Amino acid sequence: MTVKRRGESVESLSGINILLIEDQEQDRFIVQKLLEKQAPKNQDYTLQWCTSLLEGIEYLSTAENDVHCILLDLNLPDARGLEVLLRIKKIKKNVPIIIMTGLEDEKTLEAAVKFGAHSYIIKKDIARSANIWTHIIDAVFSSTPAAAPYSVIPKRECRFSVNAHLDVATWDESCELVTSWPAEKVVGKPLESLSVKGFRSDIHAALMQPHAHLDKPIEFDLVSINGDIVRLELSAFADTSGNAKQAVWRLSVPADELATTIASQVVNAVVKLSEEMLLIFDTDGRVHRCSDTAASLLGAPRSAIVGSQIRDLTDISSSNLSRMLLRSIRQGQTYFAEKYAFTGPGEYPLMFRLKASPLRDNFGGLIGGCLIANPLPVDKRPSAPSVAL
Repeated sequence: MTVKRRGESVESLSGINILLIEDQEQDRFIVQKLLEKQAPKNQDYTLQWCTSLLEGIEYLSTAENDVHCILLDLNLPDARGLEVLLRIKKIKKNVPIIIMTGLEDEKTLEAAVKFGAHSYIIKKDIARSANIWTHIIDAVFSSTPAAAPYSVIPKRECRFSVNAHLDVATWDESCELVTSWPAEKVVGKPLESLSVKGFRSDIHAALMQPHAHLDKPIEFDLVSINGDIVRLELSAFADTSGNAKQAVWRLSVPADELATTIASQVVNAVVKLSEEMLLIFDTDGRVHRCSDTAASLLGAPRSAIVGSQIRDLTDISSSNLSRMLLRSIRQGQTYFAEKYAFTGPGEYPLMFRLKASPLRDNFGGLIGGCLIANPLPVDKRPSAPSVAL
């Protein structure tokens, strides 16, 4: 969605193009209205809206899309935490980024500035006191964004080959580990079927000319077997077997991405095997993983719990505790509750002793929370009073 406003005077500055990467419609509406109110009447600008990290990257990767400032949320459907900032910085190193977040966690906000954000605005302050236009003008005209302090890190290599039709011919164990796709489900199928939205032109051109020189690896977004997007780097690999019919390629996983992948696998295993009620949720309270025990206790399939909000699983008697829980997590603090009520399959709510701790990415950014709950003994309900005759 694009919003444009033309200045009413020839004295206006040249048009400012603003990109908002935010998945919440209500936050987009607030930003739009505040810009209409705060920007000078003689100032023309453009506000472009993207709802996911991938959509934002695709927009920024298009040469004709000239952006002067980016308003960025750190909690998007396809990525969370400082990874969002760093991946945008890789695309547009010199465009100032203003973090617009619901988080109040000082570690995350300080780290965001350290890794190259110009400034940040806490969402609860947007409608009350924050002047978005002032932040944008300061970022565009007064700031030289710092580059994120990336270091060269060893990479794990996965090798596969394709035939002349770009069908997968071989798929090694490292490919299986990183993507979760077993060889028997991949070999013989088009490599393009594993990509997010089909091959980009640069990827297709490279695969069709395997012996062409590549100055640097090509970023390749692959969909894992469980639907997660895995960021990889595609580069040519010298095939010493002399098999000219099959072009051998290398998928490299940066160490920070590999650590995230392994951590995700560990979390999946822990969540599935946990004998306690365990929920993994983001900073908006949306559940991303739950244990089998949680599904059993709540009387709902895991597919129904994942994607729902913590508040939707909470009994009305603990609705205030639900808000306190999310606020604590957004502030990067651990939350305890001696008695917390969830809705259950029966007539009465289920009572738990609960603890929730913040979850952070590899860069210290807050990405959500982990909730562990233990059922409390069922209270003995008083019997009906006897009536004297």
